[in-house]
Amino acid sequence: MGIRRMNYFILFYFLIFLSIYGIYTRNSQFTVSDDYISCEEYNQRMIDIKSSDLELPDKVYTFLAPNNNLTFSGLYLEKEYMYYIYIELVTPHNCSKMRITIWDPDSKQFNVFESEMFYKPNFGRSFEVPFGTEMAGQYRIEFYSESLVNFNLYIRMEQGPLCLYDKIDSQEHDNIILHEVTTFDNNKYKEHDIDLKTDVSYKFYIGRVSAISITESNIVRVDYNIEDPNGVNFIIYTNNDLADVNSINSSSFGTSVAGEYEIKLRIYCSVAYVNVAYAMVEDYQISDVIKVNETSSKSSEESDNIDLLEDLKSDAISLPIEWTIATFIFVGSLSGVMLVILTNQRKKNLARLDFKSK
Repeated sequence: MGIRRMNYFILFYFLIFLSIYGIYTRNSQFTVSDDYISCEEYNQRMIDIKSSDLELPDKVYTFLAPNNNLTFSGLYLEKEYMYYIYIELVTPHNCSKMRITIWDPDSKQFNVFESEMFYKPNFGRSFEVPFGTEMAGQYRIEFYSESLVNFNLYIRMEQGPLCLYDKIDSQEHDNIILHEVTTFDNNKYKEHDIDLKTDVSYKFYIGRVSAISITESNIVRVDYNIEDPNGVNFIIYTNNDLADVNSINSSSFGTSVAGEYEIKLRIYCSVAYVNVAYAMVEDYQISDVIKVNETSSKSSEESDNIDLLEDLKSDAISLPIEWTIATFIFVGSLSGVMLVILTNQRKKNLARLDFKSK
């Protein structure tokens, strides 16, 4: 009886040991690392994000005389999208200077707007300033004013479509094979490798997507070349003027070989930085002609078999109808005779086997 009780105690303590070991093992799998964020810290971070200036402005602000500035820091803008800054005087006052400056996540500065504003006539009361982004991240936008009196200004910022998508026919959007927005300074060079098909016409679109202040030169020029897989260079633009921010330049290019092409771009500008968007669209198939020297991927044996079948087809087609009917009758009769002979031979063999078995 004592031994049995002792066994019960041993089993009881063994089960307790297993339970403690299991709890320790499970907890050890969730060891706190250096990157671990507590629930409280995570919630605080979310509060900080929600309380920051992530939402695009849409409000009336007061600007004081003689000068004042309003800065939005940490505005999150998405990659390769158009944004529109709308400003409007909402009190009957004039502003001798309103300037808008944008800094991207890399601290590149864009002077996108500078002008006098006046309540009357209406054409000086409001403006819309477009700005296309190269990268996603937090942007800083500053509004600076000079005026003799205090005034109220309505500021609204909205996200538009992907850069150039409002200028490219909507039916071509599904055929876009290249879409880029790049920040250029003067004489910056950019290359892109892209696979193109043979005998296909492609459309190339390029346009400036960031506004330039009227106090600076808005002349932007472009060199645009295409090099095919054989190293042949095609000059499309040489020092051509880019259209203004509300328009676009376009060109077509038909290919003669398939493979990897190089798109080469160089931008010339007088401002510190300018954002340029470009896209390539597969337009239409020019020709279905196969090159004369193009060899078949099939083996020579398959090729010979195909040639033989083609010869038989051509011979059959070239026979007169009477000969064709006679040929079918002859072949059918011969097949019937052979079938009868084989059937009789099989019966004789079966009869011999039965005779031998007896």
